[in-house]
Amino acid sequence: MQSAKSKRRQEPVRIPRQARAQKRVEQILLAAKSVVARKGYNDLKMTDVAHEAGITISSMYQYFPNKGAVISAICEEYLSQQRSNLKAAFRTPPGTLEEVVDRMDILMQSYYQTLRGDRVLKKIWSGAASDKSVLSAEFDDTLDNVETVHAAARHFVSNDKLAEFRKTLTVLFGFANAAVNQAVDLDDTEGQRTIEIATRMLRASWNAGIHPLAEIRSDHVSA
Repeated sequence: MQSAKSKRRQEPVRIPRQARAQKRVEQILLAAKSVVARKGYNDLKMTDVAHEAGITISSMYQYFPNKGAVISAICEEYLSQQRSNLKAAFRTPPGTLEEVVDRMDILMQSYYQTLRGDRVLKKIWSGAASDKSVLSAEFDDTLDNVETVHAAARHFVSNDKLAEFRKTLTVLFGFANAAVNQAVDLDDTEGQRTIEIATRMLRASWNAGIHPLAEIRSDHVSA
């Protein structure tokens, strides 16, 4: 499923398929992170990235049309890793609804700690918070994560309520993303406090929105 925003996402000019091209893209993204570490997100320039990567600006443009595309690629690396973590967390089907929200709590804390622990990624993520391309990527990532949890936990919900279950999960994931994005811009103490509050709110929303949908199937219980 793709959102309307997906059409506005900034993609690399050249999709790296060969090992050499993939290595060049990695080289460019590492260079961009290095420039951000020194100068900050707002002062990131394509010419500086090219210089840092040891390539010409024309070579840069073969892979990325502008700064936004570079930033989107870095953010997508992060989102891709988080998607992998979520899929791994739900590879084993949860035994109870409480186990589902427990896993989501752990993952939200993990997302926060990843951004908090990587100073460069934190600068990029915070700086690109209003970028339409990054917002689109984050929204598409949310939809993908919703489908993962929906598939893993759908056996708790009757067939006639599955569509509402998906919508409720989408709202909860959106809330969790917003909480992490807010927390990462605060100092360590306030950031962690924000995540703790968000965790309580997530559980309250889960109980209010998900439990009324749940109808444990007799075949699942007997299993």
